[in-house]
Amino acid sequence: MATATGPVLPNAFVRELVGAKAPEQVRFTDQVLATLAKISPTLVPKLFSHPYADAIMDGVSSLTTLVDLLNKAKSDDERAAIVDAMAEVFIRENATKPAIDAVNKLFETSKSEQVVTLAARALAVANDPGFLEQQRNFLASKEPTDLRRAALLLGYGRHAAAVPALLDVLRDDQMAIADVVIWALGEIGDPAALPKLHRLLNANIRVSDVLDAVGKIGDATSAVRLLPILVEGAQDHREKAAQAMAKIARNNDGVLLDAELTTSVRLVLERIIDKDDSRLARFHAIVAFSLLGGALDPKRVLMALGGEIAEKDLDAMSQVMMKKKAPPKEKPALPTKSAAKPAPKPAPTPAPKGKKPV
Repeated sequence: MATATGPVLPNAFVRELVGAKAPEQVRFTDQVLATLAKISPTLVPKLFSHPYADAIMDGVSSLTTLVDLLNKAKSDDERAAIVDAMAEVFIRENATKPAIDAVNKLFETSKSEQVVTLAARALAVANDPGFLEQQRNFLASKEPTDLRRAALLLGYGRHAAAVPALLDVLRDDQMAIADVVIWALGEIGDPAALPKLHRLLNANIRVSDVLDAVGKIGDATSAVRLLPILVEGAQDHREKAAQAMAKIARNNDGVLLDAELTTSVRLVLERIIDKDDSRLARFHAIVAFSLLGGALDPKRVLMALGGEIAEKDLDAMSQVMMKKKAPPKEKPALPTKSAAKPAPKPAPTPAPKGKKPV
């Protein structure tokens, strides 16, 4: 899959986005960004980079221009870049019939494998019904290459109608293509795939692939399955389980199946934040813990990420970020005359049924 990545966003721009203005906040934000870059380059915010970035940003209004450029392109490299840009527009907004027709024509006539591959992806993300139905039919093929390509394109198109057929392909004698089938199920995001994916987790089969998929599906029932992996899984599995838990927490607005499960998950995440050997696992655990309503002192966050900053700056940042409002001072009672009777207190307003009085 073609991905558009660009240069890292300047720290000053990121500071502006997160609202870091005080000197302590600026130093803390810069240190967090530097620490994230050391943990993994994928964690650092990047600018979108593409030879047709302006057209992509213009959205569906640029498709007429892109089709015209595609018809005039003189090399396969140009065609590949233009088709990829069209696919990005399809993903962000929608496809037009002239654009789909132009891509379909290129898919059928090009002799370049790169161009054909990108054109197929563009047709899939455009949700072209005829093309996706053709790919679903390919799942009945005996050829692993056909199965792999079809599953990949159905995943790109997030074609929910293909879920039963994909689940049928996910069997013991087809484990050679299990990775792309699991990926497609995750991209489609249908919870109907979860029983089979959970069974694979229990059997310790394709654990990394399954963790990615259940995170994308984002169903709260998967949280229970992630707890044993977070506690005693291999390092790469703990990292992916923590990332999946963060996605599940975000997808469910920080509410899991019940309060008891949420509390259990938060306790496990705190253990990872403070004690796990993997900084990547600690990072994803911090995100998941926060999304589940947890609050962490910035000093603890930076220590968990493995950052280095002066103790006085950490303490100052903690005071800025975790400062609690002082309780309001009680007003002194006004002097009353001994002969004056106290004013009667107003009767409390009855609360509506089912609600506690304020």
